[in-house]
Amino acid sequence: MQNKDLLKYLSEKTGEQLKWADRPRQGLFFTTQDFFLLPFAMFGCGFGYFFTLMPQMIKAPDYISYFGATIIIISLYFSIFRFFVDSQFRANTFYALSDNNAYIVRGSKIKIMELKNNRKVSCDAATDGTGSIWFLKQTTLQLFLGNSLNGLPFIQHPQAFLYIRDVNKVFKAYFEKSK
Repeated sequence: MQNKDLLKYLSEKTGEQLKWADRPRQGLFFTTQDFFLLPFAMFGCGFGYFFTLMPQMIKAPDYISYFGATIIIISLYFSIFRFFVDSQFRANTFYALSDNNAYIVRGSKIKIMELKNNRKVSCDAATDGTGSIWFLKQTTLQLFLGNSLNGLPFIQHPQAFLYIRDVNKVFKAYFEKSK
């Protein structure tokens, strides 16, 4: 689905005139949280490797080896696979704004957020101009882990336009004038 198809679909479905639509940044990339998380994930791989091999050497119960294998799997996700999951997650995501609502479209699911009742809109931008618009205050977990939880089915995804281009222009055009 392209931006113009999304605009047409949402306009027909909601009856609103949509003013802006875009997709998040595509492909694999690192964020500042990644430079903090990667060493811990690599340390977790080594810790899991230790707990997988050592019990076999000293004839300990098998469940200790299973604990180590679980740590290795989780660490591999956080150090490697999450980048691919996040990239796929963002490839299926579109964002749109109207006068009254913000829309996050992921696959066939549409999340609608009313803008008139929401006064906690904030923006954070990177040096390359990309950034995020948050419709609610970020939780500590979102600040710490960043995009590492994207794509996990048991995680509630943030109410935000993540990694959009020219975030400062979008924020100034649609949110700062209403304050």
